[in-house]
Amino acid sequence: MKAIEPAELSGYLDRELSEERMLEVQTAIATDSHLCAEFEKLKSAHLGWQTAARYAAFKPEIHLSRPGLWLPAPLTLGVALVLMLVLRFAPKLSDMILPGIILHLLALAIILPWVVKLAKGDAENIREV
Repeated sequence: MKAIEPAELSGYLDRELSEERMLEVQTAIATDSHLCAEFEKLKSAHLGWQTAARYAAFKPEIHLSRPGLWLPAPLTLGVALVLMLVLRFAPKLSDMILPGIILHLLALAIILPWVVKLAKGDAENIREV
């Protein structure tokens, strides 16, 4: 039987040695009082570290909400697209300013609620963090 090294005491404690070497280390611990005292100190420290690790392994209780991206209905998107096209080409077809202003206001009225809802959602997410 070869001499027991301090690293093997740790291996014995963690059951990392072969079965044959485990028996040799167990026999050496039982017969050598110095080795037994060293093993008991190591075992005490090991239990302390295991307890500390158990308490350190916690599950956070923070749940961040991840709201899905709100998309407008297809009809709303279609209306907005048509309005933007009309806004783009209407001024070229007419010299009157009033229809252009009305169309701009209408497009703004359709898009603004969506933008406000997105901004409020971002602000709520920032506050939660």
